[in-house]
Amino acid sequence: MTPQEMEAVLEHLDRRFTGMDGRLERMEGRLTGVEDRMTGVQDRLAGVEGRVTIMDERLGRVEVSVQSLDLRTTHIEQVLPTLATKDDLVEARRETRVLIEDVRGDVRLLSEHMTTLFERLDRNSQ
Repeated sequence: MTPQEMEAVLEHLDRRFTGMDGRLERMEGRLTGVEDRMTGVQDRLAGVEGRVTIMDERLGRVEVSVQSLDLRTTHIEQVLPTLATKDDLVEARRETRVLIEDVRGDVRLLSEHMTTLFERLDRNSQ
């Protein structure tokens, strides 16, 4: 190979290296941009993790509340069969009215009997 051909090859290689250097610089710039975006993503991910932790804590409190409500509901379900129904109350009210009328009748009879006794006493004492 002649010196001129070698010089041409070297110039060609030099241009290629210069082009590669330019590409390498652009790639480094892109890599820096990607790294910056990755840092932003990591920061956002840390924020999300914090919110997930808070949500886990809230979920734990909700689960405790649900368990408490479940327990209370179970207690209510145990008590409900012992409570009177509306029909039971209506029947009890009717029976109470009947008993009240019976007592009023008894009081009337006693009152009449007492009146009769007082009248006899008054007559006997005169």
